[in-house]
Amino acid sequence: MTLGLDRRYSPMVDTVRQSVEEVDFVEYVITQPFVPAEHWTLDPVDGGGRLITEGEHFIDLCNLLIGKRPVTVTARALGKMPDDIRSLCNFVLTLHYDGAAATVVFNGSGSADFPRERLTVLGKGRVAILDASPN
Repeated sequence: MTLGLDRRYSPMVDTVRQSVEEVDFVEYVITQPFVPAEHWTLDPVDGGGRLITEGEHFIDLCNLLIGKRPVTVTARALGKMPDDIRSLCNFVLTLHYDGAAATVVFNGSGSADFPRERLTVLGKGRVAILDASPN
């Protein structure tokens, strides 16, 4: 069985990995569209919330870029904390690694003119920025 963590196989991500050696910081901003309450990602059984259904993709990519597993992970709701965490649509993750860190911001209320995903990678005097277009 394979989990579809597809971002790690992107040719653009491979270019970023080759461009920045010894990554020590990753900032990943995701502005996905709002989903209605009946959307499958927010279903308690089928989805489990956007933090579960989509968050693992972003954590996996940070782990890949930094080349380590995090020592600690903190998650916080952006805005009011919902009664059921599975309905959480806006969040920030902070991942601490040995000698590195990453932040992931997931927000369903971004502008249609802003890239749906913006990945910034820092390391050894180099910076790589990858924007995924809104379309």
